[in-house]
This record gives sequence, structure tokens and C-alpha cells, in this order.
Amino acid sequence: MSYIIYTDGSCMPNPGPMGSAYVILDEHRNKLHEGSVGAAMGTNNQAEYIAVMAAVEKLKTLDPSRVTVYSDSKLVINQIAGKWKVNKADLRVYRDTIVSELRGMGVDCEFVHVRAHQGDHYNEYVDQLAKAACPI
Repeated sequence: MSYIIYTDGSCMPNPGPMGSAYVILDEHRNKLHEGSVGAAMGTNNQAEYIAVMAAVEKLKTLDPSRVTVYSDSKLVINQIAGKWKVNKADLRVYRDTIVSELRGMGVDCEFVHVRAHQGDHYNEYVDQLAKAACPI
């Protein structure tokens, strides 16, 4: 089965309290699952990666054949796709974990950048979930 995932991370200030969120949709764009997590301290890039990791963890319960992941983080999209170098060790661990998990599931995966705050319903939705998950 094919799935669509939207992820977002939030950190206010950066670094500071952070929240991460995802939503998983079926191929008809019906919402199946959502999740969010907060942490007392981190960076925006960490929050963005944690959102993808949480979505991939949930995806393991769904037996996917194909997944498209949308994120407004160019850094995450391009680092996972191997287009950009990962300079920070903590982000490299996140990236390597995500890539390994997806390969282990044998899922055909595409990562797509979506512009933030441009009216994409699910991008706006996970943005609000991530902000709400920030422990302030």
C-alpha cells in the first residue's frame, strides 16, 4: 500500500524547547495516523529529523510498499536524499537511522520539499501539531 507522510519540527527559540509532528495519509489523502512529541531542549533541525523518525517508526506497523514524505525542511529532504552533506554528528545519526529503517522495510520512498506557510493543508496541520508539542 502507498502512504503519504507530512512532517514538521518546531523550536522556539532555536535552540530551545522543541516539538516534532507527523501525519500519515493513505493514497487517497485520508488521515490514518498522527503523532507529536516534545523535548525540553534541541534545535530546529533536530526537531525536523525527529518528526521523520517518529513517522517512520509508525510506518513500520503499516506494511508499506511506497511512501512519499513531505517536509518544509530543505536540509532534511536533501540530506536524506544524499544531495547534501551531513556535517553534524547528531543529524548524521538521525539520517542514517531513517535511511536504514526505510531500506529494512524495503519501501520505495520519495522525499519532497514543500514550501512552508503556502497553504498546503497538511503542512500547515503538522506545523500546528509541532508547535503545540513544544513544552513552553
